Amino acid sequence: MIKSAIFDLGGVYFTDGTKIAMKAISEKYNLSFESVQEILKTGSDLSNLYRKGEITFNEFWKKVKNVMKIDADNNELNKLWLESYKPIPGTVDIIKRLKGKGIKLYYAQKCRQTFLCGV
Repeated sequence: MIKSAIFDLGGVYFTDGTKIAMKAISEKYNLSFESVQEILKTGSDLSNLYRKGEITFNEFWKKVKNVMKIDADNNELNKLWLESYKPIPGTVDIIKRLKGKGIKLYYAQKCRQTFLCGV
C-alpha cells in the first residue's frame, strides 16, 4: 500500500515558469531572449548565488537590473517571475486524488538547499 508520494515542483507541479518568465521579461524590457536567459537561467552565476542564499532578494534583482541595463522595480520583476508559474492541471488532479485517499504528500524543492516539505 502506498503511504506517501513526493512531487517535484518545477516541471512536475508547475509549468516551466523560468522559461515563461524569461520570455516575459525580454518582451517587456525589449531585450533578446538569449541575453535574459544567459543571466537568469538555472545554473547561472546569479541564480546560483540567490538559490544558495549567498545574496538577498534585493541584491539579486539589483544585479540582474544592472547586467540587463534596465530600470525596473524589484517587486515588479519578482511578480512577473512568480506569475509565470502555473500548476499543471493533470498533476493537480492526481494530487487531489491521492490526498483524498489519505496518502501523505510531499514536495521536493532545490532552492538554497534541498527541501522536502509536507503538503
